[in-house]
Amino acid sequence: MKHVIHLITGLGNGGAEGALYRLIENDKSSKHIVFSMTSGGKYVEKLQKIGVEVTCLNIKGLISFISGLFALRRAERRVKPVAFQSWMYHADLMISVYALLFFKRNVFWSIRHSTFEKAVTPLSIRVIVKICAFLSSFVPRKIICCSENAKAIHIEKGYKGSKFEFVANGYNFARLTFSEAKRLEFRASLGMQDNDFLIGNVARWHPQKDHQSLLSAFSQFAAGKDNVYLILVGRDMTGDNATLHKLITTYQVEKKVILYGESDDIPGVMSGIDLHVMSSSYGEAFPNVVVEAMACETPVIVTDVGDAAAIVGEHGIVTKPENVQQLSAAMAQMFKKSADKASWSTLGRDSKLWVTQEFDISKMINRFAAIWSGPN
Repeated sequence: MKHVIHLITGLGNGGAEGALYRLIENDKSSKHIVFSMTSGGKYVEKLQKIGVEVTCLNIKGLISFISGLFALRRAERRVKPVAFQSWMYHADLMISVYALLFFKRNVFWSIRHSTFEKAVTPLSIRVIVKICAFLSSFVPRKIICCSENAKAIHIEKGYKGSKFEFVANGYNFARLTFSEAKRLEFRASLGMQDNDFLIGNVARWHPQKDHQSLLSAFSQFAAGKDNVYLILVGRDMTGDNATLHKLITTYQVEKKVILYGESDDIPGVMSGIDLHVMSSSYGEAFPNVVVEAMACETPVIVTDVGDAAAIVGEHGIVTKPENVQQLSAAMAQMFKKSADKASWSTLGRDSKLWVTQEFDISKMINRFAAIWSGPN
């Protein structure tokens, strides 16, 4: 069986990490080995549980970086991989150093990010992107990108356009499905009644996710309505987050916002809410959470960032980023539409049909395999 060695910046709870995990878990034609440049993370244990060899390099300086290069070298000599696949910018740079040192041509990068606002993008990332733009002409065989929007942005940054291959994220839809039992359980745990309208936002606490616009829009939409609520699910979505708590207080929605924290049961969350809103203002490439919601027959509102609009197609509402009035109006429109139960159910079913046809995991696996085995 052929081997693939993956190098990723870290294995925490993120979109690239999730895509890597789904690829490996469902690919039965290759043996995968994973190296993480950092230590720990949600997906270390998850990968090990399915029998994947995982090595955390814990790179903190030059010595550990060099040690990591030789760890890759030992693995290469042992398994003779058909491909080295890197994930995210730091890993793209490290695998490039490895390729230059040991004259490797079977190297593939992965792009998982789109925009680079100076106010929020660290200088180190912007420097690495400039270096990778230079290296892109002669180091990677191909650059695999999950977003057409991100592809265009990176080409503008100087990346070699002919090296890009678009591969949409893939999902195991057997695990992403609506469950009436989970809906009832989730809502009961919150004290929600069946006629309460529950809007969800699944996202970590980060400026990119623009919770401020979300809360502002929700406060306008919820004014005068007794049975509408917003639940925030994700890392740091807790009462300990002082900045978030201040925003909730500022918009006077303390009695309507539920802080849920992280959840490992995304199908349960999506089944339990009535509408999912992605409010990101920048940086998204291919937002997984949109597909996850639609796969669970949950109608969606998204901001027009990355490939979000393409994912939704005709099955949701797309608003401009940071446009509070549009976002609030979209919530009101969806709330009104939900009153017609038959129409609302049809929207959910059509959403699921759309994403299952477009983003099945088998398509992603086949595309990666074809790229890895393609010509130099």
